[in-house]
Amino acid sequence: MSAFRNSISLSAFPLLELERVAAFIRTEAFRRLDVKARAALILFHACLSKSLERLTNPGGVVILKWSEFVYRGVIYQGWSYVGIYTSILRLLWEEFPARREAMAAAMRNHGRINCYVARSPEALFPEQSRTYALANSCEIADGWYVDTIIGRDRLRRLLSAAIAAATLKWDQDVIVRLQGAELAIAKD
Repeated sequence: MSAFRNSISLSAFPLLELERVAAFIRTEAFRRLDVKARAALILFHACLSKSLERLTNPGGVVILKWSEFVYRGVIYQGWSYVGIYTSILRLLWEEFPARREAMAAAMRNHGRINCYVARSPEALFPEQSRTYALANSCEIADGWYVDTIIGRDRLRRLLSAAIAAATLKWDQDVIVRLQGAELAIAKD
């Protein structure tokens, strides 16, 4: 975590901060951090991204909902289902690199058309353009991408499959609590 603080000073501009965090996540210094520090930065990135999305919404009221998950005894909070989904997958891919193929195969078994996790964004959406694939996926580990178009019901099925393939237990090693408190902010 100190490597992050030393390399990036916090900015008063959230968009710049988001870009800096995203850039740091792709560095070797990030990979040297312990699992908890990496997870915290990944979750911070997801939360900041969702907060910016909500705050720039042209609507009159912004409602921020937080959810949380517990990964091997550590509680993490997030603002979106997709953020929690990608954060848990990043933790699994980082902690169990030898099980990546098994986790991807387990998730693929729950798909209708898409495979949900693949070695490239294009492999996630074979019938779509590269632009579409890049806009609807994110990298969870070196050379591994995840489909970010996911509903709440499928999220549980896919995560439980990946968790089982990693030899962990759903609702024991990984607990997901969706829809926590809500905070409404009236926009001027």
